[in-house]
Amino acid sequence: MSQNLPIQTDSPKHGGGPATAAGKEISKMNALKSGLYSSQMLIKTEFYSEDEESFRMRESELREQFCPEGGLEEMYIQKILFHHQGLIRTNAYEVGCLTTQLRQWASDAKNELISLQKEIDQKEKELETSRKRLEQLTHNQQPDSKSITTSETEYLANIAKRALRIRGEDCSSDLEDTSEVLAVLTVDLDWDEKSICSALITHSKEVIANMPSQLSTLRLALQATIELLPERMNSGYQQLLLVDSDVFARIERSRSSHSKHLQRAIDMLMRLQAFRIQKKRFGGAPLQVAESPN
Repeated sequence: MSQNLPIQTDSPKHGGGPATAAGKEISKMNALKSGLYSSQMLIKTEFYSEDEESFRMRESELREQFCPEGGLEEMYIQKILFHHQGLIRTNAYEVGCLTTQLRQWASDAKNELISLQKEIDQKEKELETSRKRLEQLTHNQQPDSKSITTSETEYLANIAKRALRIRGEDCSSDLEDTSEVLAVLTVDLDWDEKSICSALITHSKEVIANMPSQLSTLRLALQATIELLPERMNSGYQQLLLVDSDVFARIERSRSSHSKHLQRAIDMLMRLQAFRIQKKRFGGAPLQVAESPN
């Protein structure tokens, strides 16, 4: 008679979660996001970490202020602590949300300013290079083909293409190589070195003449970007309130709820203590206090 035996497999066994107390404390916070609705007294989230030492100090001050006696008063002390901590947590979460977005805006603005400044520096460098190039060409009427820059090659190529079109010749080639451009100018258009040098001098003068206006435009853009930063931040904040309205609505609900329950707990504790003091002084029936419905 055959016997059903358990089948052995090599598949790994999956555990049921952490086994240690410390591991369980960590894993129960895995789904924690904002922490606004957490029932834990102290939690740690993306935006803030609640300090146990500060919490214990507030608890000590609260106990020193109210001097609770009995389990009922102790219950309201715990409620006061919880809702006070909830208000701190809500405010910290709101600041965290805003700070994260403000940092992103600041980073974007910084990158924009850096980009403009780099462009200004590049233009100033080009201006200085063009001035040196003009001086060099003025003193040396025979430019070396190796010293011709990319922008100068493009300038000469455009001249060559226009001249060829005027003559009705084919100019479909790109003329990107310096040697090719010089060959067209000297062979096809009968230019000499002096003519090439004269064209390069004209190019340098045009660059030098146009550069101040370009620099002025960039500097104005840089100044305007700096001056508009506060307005952009405010506009971004208003936009954030619209886009993430559900987030800030939850924050307001949390703040309102904790404020209401905190005030209720303080009122009830003070009423309890007033009755207790009155009972000690004058005696009376057993204490019966109903919690306020508001």
